[in-house]
Amino acid sequence: MVAISRDYRSIIEGLQDIVSLLEDQLRPLVQAELSVLVDVLHRPELLFPPGTEARQKCESGGFISKLIKHTEKLLEEKEEKLCIKVLQTLKEMMAVDIDYSEKVINQGNWFPAYHYSS
Repeated sequence: MVAISRDYRSIIEGLQDIVSLLEDQLRPLVQAELSVLVDVLHRPELLFPPGTEARQKCESGGFISKLIKHTEKLLEEKEEKLCIKVLQTLKEMMAVDIDYSEKVINQGNWFPAYHYSS
């Protein structure tokens, strides 16, 4: 019985090591994904070519409006955790970021090029 307990402990420790390694390797990917999400939420119109109806809708607040309606639907469907996460993300993004435009300029306008190259 003691040997089985040690075996389980060894397996659990090995799995914890694997999880830690994966977390370390995936952290930059998660940060990159969040960065793209922030870019999309700040400037969703850049997803679409200039002059298109979709771009005009985004420029006039259509994207955020749809996101808010989707959040309301999540709440109606008892998806409180996801609804709260969406609202927290929006709240964080509403905080004024004085350096945001400077960051975009310094990073280059890569977002449209990325979209159209795929």
